[in-house]
Amino acid sequence: MELKWTGKVLSDLARLYDFLAPVNKLAAARTVQALAAAPGTLLANPRLGEQLEAIT
Repeated sequence: MELKWTGKVLSDLARLYDFLAPVNKLAAARTVQALAAAPGTLLANPRLGEQLEAIT
């Protein structure tokens, strides 16, 4: 499966960085990097976060 980033998503990430950067540039960069990396984790581990049936 391939991840395709839309222009809106990239714009939103840039706006988020611009919003956070005046307070803390390092935290802004780390936040955007974490958000950008998260979908890759799900692609590599598609069952991550899958809800399991309750054990009774």
